Amino acid sequence: MVKFFKLQCAHEELKCVSVEVCCLQTSIHDEEAHIVKITDELLVSNHPLASELKRQHWLWHVINELHLHCLDQITCHPQYVGSRGVGVQLKTLISDEVGIEEGHNNQADMDRAKQVGLQPAGNLLLHY
Repeated sequence: MVKFFKLQCAHEELKCVSVEVCCLQTSIHDEEAHIVKITDELLVSNHPLASELKRQHWLWHVINELHLHCLDQITCHPQYVGSRGVGVQLKTLISDEVGIEEGHNNQADMDRAKQVGLQPAGNLLLHY
């Protein structure tokens, strides 16, 4: 009987994970698009500040790509029931023409992800 309830909780958790994964992917996408937009605007008005912003943002970008890679691994799991890809955040003012395309990862970022040694998600139900 206890195993049945643990299994029910696991199914509920999978639903929550599905929502959270999509929200996190959308948030990362929107943040990246916002930084690109601000940097492009600063290139016209304050080139040194734009250069510094690009330099500072590079590390965040690499980490975001690693997180997106992990999230992609979760979405490829057979027990994943949510939507794949980036969603649309409510009250978003950033247009889709910013230049960040879904699913296109920089080769250097992917090489870094391989160096870190990302592991596949495994069976999510084993943890319950």
